[in-house]
Amino acid sequence: MNKKINQNKGISILGILILGIVVVIILSYLKISVKTIIKSPEGQGNISYVTNTSKTIGKALWDNYLQDPVKRLENMVFDQIKSIDWKKFFLDIFSKKDYGSMAPTVDFNNNDLSQPTQ
Repeated sequence: MNKKINQNKGISILGILILGIVVVIILSYLKISVKTIIKSPEGQGNISYVTNTSKTIGKALWDNYLQDPVKRLENMVFDQIKSIDWKKFFLDIFSKKDYGSMAPTVDFNNNDLSQPTQ
């Protein structure tokens, strides 16, 4: 029995770059100048329209959907960082001479490996 697995992975950045190169080559083959299109008033208008629309959509997405979760995540991370006793942290790190003793050890002769030995 042949099972089909849906592996829709999308397109990578490398794929986009290769696609762009192929498009430029095809336009060159058809003797269409990308420079002329971009510098034309119509091309400038299109670029301006796409830029402004992208900015508007990006701002709307940020204001309506992304700003609150990002702020909450930022506050959670900074609250955790602020809660660390940094003086004790650095004193503990720099006062240790044998860094290997800080790592947990496991007794491999023991059949019960669920609990590390101290």
